Amino acid sequence: MHKNRKKRDSSSIRQQRSAEYQNECMTSAVQSRNKPLPVKIRSVEFKEKDIDVVWEKKNSSKTDYNWSAYAFIYKVQCDRCIDDSVDKCKIIPKNQTDYSVPLAYWEKPEHLFAAVVTFPFSKKAHVSLQTFSPYAPARRIPMLTEAKKGDTVKLVSSIVGGIVAGVVMLLLLFALVRKRPCQGSTPRMPPPEPPRLEEKKDEKELYYTCYYPESDAFRDEVASIVNYFRQNGYNVIMDVMVSTEITSQGPTRWGESQIRKANKVLVFLSPGLINLALDGCEGFQSQDTNRVWIELEALRDLYTRNRSASKMVCITLPDMPLTSEPLPLWAKVIYKWPDDALGILKRLNDRPKILAI
Repeated sequence: MHKNRKKRDSSSIRQQRSAEYQNECMTSAVQSRNKPLPVKIRSVEFKEKDIDVVWEKKNSSKTDYNWSAYAFIYKVQCDRCIDDSVDKCKIIPKNQTDYSVPLAYWEKPEHLFAAVVTFPFSKKAHVSLQTFSPYAPARRIPMLTEAKKGDTVKLVSSIVGGIVAGVVMLLLLFALVRKRPCQGSTPRMPPPEPPRLEEKKDEKELYYTCYYPESDAFRDEVASIVNYFRQNGYNVIMDVMVSTEITSQGPTRWGESQIRKANKVLVFLSPGLINLALDGCEGFQSQDTNRVWIELEALRDLYTRNRSASKMVCITLPDMPLTSEPLPLWAKVIYKWPDDALGILKRLNDRPKILAI
């Protein structure tokens, strides 16, 4: 009976890991032609039930191309490990810099081969794995050792000198700022649009938000921008605001109907959205991905029928810059947030006049 249970446990874990491998890096709808950028692993700790891996945070604004997550590629080697000959790949959100490799109770790892790179990347790319062992000293971040008395005096003197120099620099900077005319500071959110006296916005007008959920942080940033427009009197709709309506109609049908009814569509460009617009939706995808793909198909149909992208207002965010990769035909005019906020407001007000009968 114990052997049968152990056999079932082995089979279930094998199926779980096989499904995990199939549903991650190589089968993701988000793909790229770029080479993966390596990320330095800071520590590896072997435990009884898992292996904890921590890596450095990489700044996406300082890289040559767009990426939206980390790819953790690994292989565990031991006598009784399951599928130890297969490299596994796990997609980790950009705001997370650690992962725990799960182990079965009978698995005693001898080595961990692992690497962390940026995602998405080309399927043809080659990634070299580092070797880690539980028998070697754990790799950790270097810690500061206790300083000697003479070193402490030097350190305190350096700190005091640095503080004095910093105070002097601040005083000089303050004096220079007071001499210059006040030019104002650049706020993170642009100022509200001044009221228009000649006409008033129709409250029944609908503006829809089309975006690809790259991460929770990206979704929150889009929501904050949508809230800014709503505070200025624009009826901008986002999927997270009307969950009940989406449930009753279905995500894809609801998204397509919003595109049709909207006076303007705010399209937030990101690597995932552009790849989905150019390469299409293949295989089984999440409801969010299917809904966004249907919305992009509706936008493409509108552009093909009208030969005009006047309904689309394409926006890029500072944390999600675009590279020189090809863009959809309807995304030739792009506004940068928050630098082009007034231009976006002007586009939202730019609509054909309808004469009353």
